[in-house]
Amino acid sequence: MSFKVYCLVFICPLVEVFTDFALRLFKDTNIFHNGIIK
Repeated sequence: MSFKVYCLVFICPLVEVFTDFALRLFKDTNIFHNGIIK
């Protein structure tokens, strides 16, 4: 049981940070592509 808690405590923040980073990267590339298209 403690192993699951350990995983949750460490993996959840990592996933959150990763999704945040991915979303920022996606927004940046979107702006980049829109700039090229226009």
